[in-house]
Amino acid sequence: MKNKIIFNISHFITGGTERVLVNSIKALQAHYDIYVIIKKQPDKCPLFDEFSSCNIHIICLENLFPGLVKPPKLFKKICWKILTRWKPFFKSLKFMKELCDENTLVWIDFLNFGFYPYAKHLPSSFQKWCWIQNSTDYWWKIKNLNNKIKEYDKIISVSHTFKKNVKAKLPELSIETILNPIDVEKIARQSLVDIPENQAPFFVSVGRINAEKDILTLIKAYKIFHEKTHSETKLYILGTGKLFSYYKNFIYNLHLEKNVILKGDTANPFPYIRQSKALILSSFSEGYGMVLLEAMICGTIPVSSDCVSGPREILANGKRGVLFETQNAAELAQIMEKTDTGLIKKQDFEPYWPDFIQNHTLASFKNNFENILNKK
Repeated sequence: MKNKIIFNISHFITGGTERVLVNSIKALQAHYDIYVIIKKQPDKCPLFDEFSSCNIHIICLENLFPGLVKPPKLFKKICWKILTRWKPFFKSLKFMKELCDENTLVWIDFLNFGFYPYAKHLPSSFQKWCWIQNSTDYWWKIKNLNNKIKEYDKIISVSHTFKKNVKAKLPELSIETILNPIDVEKIARQSLVDIPENQAPFFVSVGRINAEKDILTLIKAYKIFHEKTHSETKLYILGTGKLFSYYKNFIYNLHLEKNVILKGDTANPFPYIRQSKALILSSFSEGYGMVLLEAMICGTIPVSSDCVSGPREILANGKRGVLFETQNAAELAQIMEKTDTGLIKKQDFEPYWPDFIQNHTLASFKNNFENILNKK
């Protein structure tokens, strides 16, 4: 019988964290019995379809224990918080304890203490990890941080920068770095698919449409670039999220609807990345910023805001791609212009990509994961 690894994630949508989870499972599933616990049943999600096709056990707590997930409406939410959540929680806790049998090697809270209420009640017969997918500025804002970290044997970071910053303030904390895995061959293969558009060149942005990604700066930068150059190069924004409608209206009010295209959720973003002039990440903060690595695999210039905490590490201080000041639309517009005209070209960065990509393969991830697992 294989040893068991249990991953826990609160939700599942098409995003960087979920893609990392899928790749982690691909790297480990031939050697371990993998369980994934999700709190809430996901909505329609292309990535979840891929996730479900893996030969693993997927358990949705909401389906097994109705009433476990917080309702959306305010009055019901208050009643749930005071009265009704406890019974399904304790039932799900009993289920979790029974699942964690003698074959369990490690129980992983995969997204920023989302399963802390379970972690503090589980036995110490196996390792408990919390995998932090956000930046250090997010880390220091976590409520009851000191109490939470005590319930885990190890904190896992996704970047060396994060580990260094946290250890500077918490030197005794058991924190390790496991670089995110990526299915290099699959991305390279999927990037070769044709896209439906057969038109002008374009820049592309891929990710969730939320405030943290600072799409506003990206659109403002494109407006400056377009007004100055009158270039035919467009901007495609791939992804969805709470601010999708807001940005759609914002683009319309700037009269850019023919040039800035919100593509929504796209099952295969890699052909867009490969065929773009540059992949642009404009975030306020990032745990790591895997889409920058995906751009390298697709042979595309990665451009990113110099935000906390991953992009500078990924782009090697500008050796593997282009960095710009966070929220600086004018600087980003200049980068767009230079890329569009060929003053910035991928040959400047390409030699530094292969070794870095190799450090993130599924095989490298498995070796790193097992080294941390076996580390005392």
